[in-house]
Amino acid sequence: GAADYIEKPFDQDRLLSHIDDALSKRKKRRMPIRAVVPRTVVAYIQQHGTQIKSRQDVAESKGLSLDQISARIQVATYQSFRKLLHTCRLKNAMQLLETTEMEIAHIAARTGFATVQHFSRVFSNIAGVSPRKYRQQRRLGSPSSAL
Repeated sequence: GAADYIEKPFDQDRLLSHIDDALSKRKKRRMPIRAVVPRTVVAYIQQHGTQIKSRQDVAESKGLSLDQISARIQVATYQSFRKLLHTCRLKNAMQLLETTEMEIAHIAARTGFATVQHFSRVFSNIAGVSPRKYRQQRRLGSPSSAL
């Protein structure tokens, strides 16, 4: 995000001039970069959540560090990377549970979880019920916890 650079030793007036230039350029933009970049990171995770294995995958695709990924997700969603990834994956899983007869283990694998046990644990923690119970409730028309 560097706008310019100044070689050492630098003159204070020149430094202030560079700062003023950078601030005026930023004001001309419709939206500050801090608002745009987090959304692009979040959108990437929402679109590719089933293929993402770690923050490193996102960092490499966006040309950012692991810390930058975490910070930008936190700014945009008030969630951790892991929580956002799980939420995106579970939205897909809920749709599959509601609309298909696919086995829960296959849904777990298809939505990016390494094991059905991990999928079930995350699903239960976030949705408040097991995947099997969620499917049963949706088919019976019972109200259930949703993301």
